[in-house]
Amino acid sequence: MDLGPFINRVCADGIAAARAGYARLDQAQELKGSIEGFELCWGIEDGYHLLEALHQSNARALEALAEGAGDYRRWSCRFDRIEWVCDVVSAALVAQGLGSLGPLWPTAPAMLEAAGILGTKQGRARRIRG
Repeated sequence: MDLGPFINRVCADGIAAARAGYARLDQAQELKGSIEGFELCWGIEDGYHLLEALHQSNARALEALAEGAGDYRRWSCRFDRIEWVCDVVSAALVAQGLGSLGPLWPTAPAMLEAAGILGTKQGRARRIRG
């Protein structure tokens, strides 16, 4: 599976969602961090580099928390968005019969997002009657 275009699509959708979701002035740090997180993932073509970006972003968010930095929300949202990209990529990999990027992924929302990008149709859940 060619991950580059898929990752870029997740990032483009994520930036659009961040702009819509963080539209208030008091959410400027969240918007900035979210966009930075997606932009860091843009152009990455493999899981290794995604995980590297995730670990570096986590270290920076923890550093900001420990320092009591005023822009902690920026760094936290940056980490959260990179984690989201890793989650959705894991869902796509699992859908292709490959391994996930991590033991906690994919989550159900990420599987739905990946299915929407990959064009997978969702089947109906049927109740088992006993």
